[in-house]
Parts: sequence; C-alpha cells; structure tokens
Amino acid sequence: MCPSILVQVVTRPSRYRRWPRAGRALLLASLVLVLAVAWVGGSAAQGERTKGTAPHAAGDGAFVTEWEEVHDPPASRFRFGLRVGGGAATLSYSESTPEGFDRSAIFSAVFGGDFRYQWRESLFLESGLHFVRLGGLEKGFEDEQIGGRETHLDYEIETVLTYLVVPLRIRLGEMGSHPRPYVRVGPNVAFCYNANREQTGNRIDGQGRHEAVHRKWTVKSSTNSLDVAAAAEVGVEGPFIRKTRLLLELGAIYGFLDASQGDDVSIRNRAVMVSAGIVF
Repeated sequence: MCPSILVQVVTRPSRYRRWPRAGRALLLASLVLVLAVAWVGGSAAQGERTKGTAPHAAGDGAFVTEWEEVHDPPASRFRFGLRVGGGAATLSYSESTPEGFDRSAIFSAVFGGDFRYQWRESLFLESGLHFVRLGGLEKGFEDEQIGGRETHLDYEIETVLTYLVVPLRIRLGEMGSHPRPYVRVGPNVAFCYNANREQTGNRIDGQGRHEAVHRKWTVKSSTNSLDVAAAAEVGVEGPFIRKTRLLLELGAIYGFLDASQGDDVSIRNRAVMVSAGIVF
C-alpha cells in the first residue's frame, strides 16, 4: 500500500488537493531524510576503518608508518525498540466553530517499533513503524421535522482516524550509565489505515418524548490516504536490565495536509502524547 501511494504522490500530485507549501516541503524533506538514513546505514554496513600509528624509526634509520585494519562491528550502532503511549488528539478546522457547537479532543494512542542508528556520540538517526490513533470530537444540535413533528437533537460525533506512521527523527542527547535527557525532531509520514465516525445523541419531539440516537459509519473513502506532520519530542532515557534501556517521552504532532477530501472545509490533525518504550 505504501509504495503505491508514494508513486501516486510523484506521478499524480494533483490528487492530493490543497497541499500548503510547508506540507510539500516537509514531504520532500522526509524523502531526503529516508535516503540519508539508507546511505548512512549502507556505509556503516562495511564495518571497517583504517587506523594509523605515528611514524617511528626503523632499524636502518628510515621512518616507516604502520597501519592496521580495525573492524568496528556496525551492529553495535543499531538498536531496536518498542513503544506504547497515549494522549489527546484534536482536529483543526479552517472555519470557526459555529455558535452552539463545541470541538474537543479524544484519546489518542500510539504503538509500534523503533529503529535507531548512532551516527555520533550524541547524534542519532531514528525511524520506526507505528500505529497511531488520531481524530476529534464535535458536539452540536440539529432541529428538523420528522413525520411532520418538530424535533430537537443534541449529539456528539467522534471521528477516529487510524494511521500507519513512519517517523523520521534526528535525536540529540547522550546515552550514559544514568538517565539522560534528549530531544527529537523530524517529520511523520502517515498512511490512513481506517477512518470512522460515530454519533450518539438524544432526540426530543414537541411532545417531550425522548429517543436515543446511535449510528456508526466509515469515512475512509472521503479521507486522504496520506498525511505529513511535523513532530517534536523531549524525553529521558536510562539503563534498565543488562543492555536494555527504558525511555519516557512527551511529544506533539502538527499535521500539515488536509485529512479530508471535502472542498468546503480543510481539517488537519493535532496531538499531544506521552509514551514509554524499551530499547534492546
């Protein structure tokens, strides 16, 4: 699914309407970062470097230089991990909230695997594959006629968008024998896996009779398949058992692309989450 969407982004960019310049630039930066990670990983896989000693005098008085091949196992620079977390997610609309309506947050969640490559002592390139739950809650009312009777409906509509996310991060912070702080920044490239809306409410007719309302439907066909977001996290990581490490992280997501394919109002993802993870 992911490769086909990337091909469509390149060959048919007009399919993804109303992309702001910042969103297009962030997507391009994401692809460049992917290539950079692949290049660095390929260079590290050679696993060899040359180390020289200072020139010294040989027995006949001539100066010679000795060289030795030092094999630096690349596997020691690669780490893998798992994370789980949750927080609050909202949908940001291009229009103002109508009078009598309210838009608020829903529970967001993240679960997945992480990949880390240590480039320098305190500089890391990180990626992974995460399932992320985003969306928002809308509260409102509706007056209508049903069977010739005036009715009033108070309702809540919860929109849940599930994404398969590839995070691309540059991380700054040392790993030591004690807990150390760190900072991560970079883009998220997200592919919509599922999209649903659920409405609950209470309808009252002119005679005061109440009727519970509940319905659920999919909006996958009207949700854009691709989203690109800026993300930043701060956290603390320290040693655990043997070579494993634990981390605790606070992060924010700021979506750039319109999550909806509607022409009237653009909708973008926002989220704040706390996650915990283990690094092997």
